Amino acid sequence: MMRTDLVVYSALLAAGLGAAYWASLPTPEGSEDAVTVLTVDPKSVAEISFKSPEVDVVLTKRGTDDRFQVTHKKSEIPPVNPHVPRDEKAPPPEPKVTTERFLSNEKTAALLTSFSPLYAVRVLDTVTDQQLQEYGLKDDANTLTIKRQDGKDVSLRIGKRSYGSRHRFAQELPSGKRVLLIDDTQIENLERAPARLYERRIIELEPDDIAKAVLTAGDRTRRLDHGKRDQSGELFWTDESDNAAKQGGLVDNFMDRLLKLRVAEYATDSDEQNLKDVKPFFTVVVEKDGKPSDQISFFKTGGDKPLYWVTSDFLKVHARLQASRVEPIEKDLPAVLGDASKT
Repeated sequence: MMRTDLVVYSALLAAGLGAAYWASLPTPEGSEDAVTVLTVDPKSVAEISFKSPEVDVVLTKRGTDDRFQVTHKKSEIPPVNPHVPRDEKAPPPEPKVTTERFLSNEKTAALLTSFSPLYAVRVLDTVTDQQLQEYGLKDDANTLTIKRQDGKDVSLRIGKRSYGSRHRFAQELPSGKRVLLIDDTQIENLERAPARLYERRIIELEPDDIAKAVLTAGDRTRRLDHGKRDQSGELFWTDESDNAAKQGGLVDNFMDRLLKLRVAEYATDSDEQNLKDVKPFFTVVVEKDGKPSDQISFFKTGGDKPLYWVTSDFLKVHARLQASRVEPIEKDLPAVLGDASKT
């Protein structure tokens, strides 16, 4: 019996090593050996979803523009205290589900183009059930689905990562007749969307691309210029009418801190409803090439421990900011606008 078990285990080990070797073979130069799995025009994508036992992530194109809204759900079994005796008759603990909703960032473009086309670097036309099990393409296999605006959806069954490479086993659905080896980079970005695809910026423009800014709070407005450079060639902010200003002044430091603000979390539907009638305490209009490019609006809710919110033409939704980052900006706002003229 022991000898029989040894033979069986040896055969399984050999099959696994063979699969790993096949998967890790170097890809030949050029595209003649790569096989096109599917081709999806990035502009036609309405939704992308990835589902596994641990992760359920959906990217949905919003109607106002080509940006994608992300819903990411992660299920985790609570850790078991090894020092507490477990009741064998008790049901298994319920998984803890964490849900995050946010806008996707600029890496979404690479995700979309990875399907236009999606190549397989290896194709195995004939596989056994045992091999499918080895490749993670049985039972609890993951699923990737791309929904197109024309209704012609495509789906892949996603298996394990291949040993020692950046590839992953997959099968086309619904047929699933052949095993494919595809690049895992974008699938991993979907799985780890909160770390990889979370839009933290409040505007799209880089600071050096902004030529001017108009700050408004209540009945006071101040126009700032971003066209002067210091001795090292770095741009700095000044009052539009101040020709003698130097880098490191009040408005320069103020704008530097403001443009470094990042989203902490996005407003829920309930938050959006509560913010609907709240007026901004401060707005900034940034200009590029002589024209307004984006408007940033800041809001404040709550009492002794206020919450700070932001929206912009870029975001089109509200997002919460870290209070510790906004409070110094709010404190300096009267001084920044102190010499400004009333509107």
